[in-house]
Amino acid sequence: MLELWGKYNPPSFFEISPLTEKLYKQQGINTQALLVHKYSTTTELYDDLRGESVTVPKDLKTYRVYVLRQRRGGSEILLETRTNTANFEIAKVAFWQLYHQHYDNKHLLLMTCNSKKINVYRYQSKTSDECYISADVELNNE
Repeated sequence: MLELWGKYNPPSFFEISPLTEKLYKQQGINTQALLVHKYSTTTELYDDLRGESVTVPKDLKTYRVYVLRQRRGGSEILLETRTNTANFEIAKVAFWQLYHQHYDNKHLLLMTCNSKKINVYRYQSKTSDECYISADVELNNE
């Protein structure tokens, strides 16, 4: 399999997060076949851990949802809140679950699509604030 990727680029995968796995299982999707390749734009075939060939489409959208804690000297992603998925509906559910968590105003809830911010909510923000999202609004998907 390494010859497909070149000598210095071994395949690397992101495991799906526990929240994403739970959401997929609730929809009846087999999570054992779900691995997202780190280089999601590649079109080559590769063998996943179960020996099946998988093609990664060129137009694959990767959604990431996570809470970011801002502080002096930088910010950090709260790893337990992170969800990576190619399914917008799953990303939406993860976003709304995190939306209803209680964090202070130093925390941002972010949804990205292919590393571009598409939805940003600051916890404890008010309607007039720039990073406010109402609970009844439709989320952007691009």
